[in-house]
Amino acid sequence: MHSLDASTMTAASNEPPPINSTHLPPRNAANDSPFLDEKQLCAHLRISSVTATKWRAQAAGPPFIKVGRLVRYRRADVEAWLLSRTIGK
Repeated sequence: MHSLDASTMTAASNEPPPINSTHLPPRNAANDSPFLDEKQLCAHLRISSVTATKWRAQAAGPPFIKVGRLVRYRRADVEAWLLSRTIGK
């Protein structure tokens, strides 16, 4: 488990913010790619790379693209996958 700095904590408690599509890295001039690499995905979902690897092997996580040895996730696919995981209202 990796540590979270104070900027990622909610103001009301020491709990990390809820995970949703707004926590995906924003697209901006420095990061204009429609894709996330595994490290970015893991950081924003707060999962380990081992979990991401297991999800890929079991087809349990968000859809991914392989280009040679590189693994990439479309931002839109990750957001859609997160929405599909919603339970309740």
